[in-house]
Amino acid sequence: MSNLFNLSYLIKSENRTRRQTHKILAGVHANFPKIINTFFKLLHFIGELELPESDKGTFQSISATHYFQAPYTFWILYDLYKKGYYLEATILYRHLVEAFIQIRYYDKYPAKIVKQLKRKNFKIMFDEFAPGYYEKTYGPLLCDAAHGSRFKDFCRFERKSPTVGRTRTGCEFNAFLATSVINQSIALLFGYLNIFGNIFPKSTIKSNSTVHVALQDAKKWLIKAMENHKKECPKSLELYEHMDKFIYLE
Repeated sequence: MSNLFNLSYLIKSENRTRRQTHKILAGVHANFPKIINTFFKLLHFIGELELPESDKGTFQSISATHYFQAPYTFWILYDLYKKGYYLEATILYRHLVEAFIQIRYYDKYPAKIVKQLKRKNFKIMFDEFAPGYYEKTYGPLLCDAAHGSRFKDFCRFERKSPTVGRTRTGCEFNAFLATSVINQSIALLFGYLNIFGNIFPKSTIKSNSTVHVALQDAKKWLIKAMENHKKECPKSLELYEHMDKFIYLE
């Protein structure tokens, strides 16, 4: 019975995968935690919000909720990714991207927020900024992962043919799955930081030069990471063609 897979083996596989992830994707390991730390500090400088009775005030209140939660979720996503929990990290990424597109959409149409919060239509929201993202990425990848479809099979099983394959027991480093979730998360994290001043125009961030400089440095590294990914993986250009339209301001 001692040879049966159990929690002890799982924890050992997590530690092994974490070491591999840190070694192979060292740039993420060196920078992602620092940027999350800056994100937490940034929340101290949201500044004064509009009156909650107004459309803009309602929007800012809801956006503040998303912003105050986001660094926690990004941090857990990062923890899952580095240990090899790619399915679970992707599900959290979907949550973050859904929150972000709502911020972008309601910033543009604050009068629609009360009505559409009752019944969200993410296709309308994504299409407002990046037509095609919903069909190419959100549906077949993110929704597939969240709803227990093919992506789960891809993460847990390795199939060489319809009859030959193996089960990935425990956690294993997988370069494709790891880079897929972390590169998308890098782009989205940039988006959150990039539009912060637009969502909260009375932000007091410039009153603290240390945090202000850290924010600029964080955005520079995230942009550099995205540009390097585009060069190293030309297939990613279609994804960025869509994402750039909602992580950057017009």
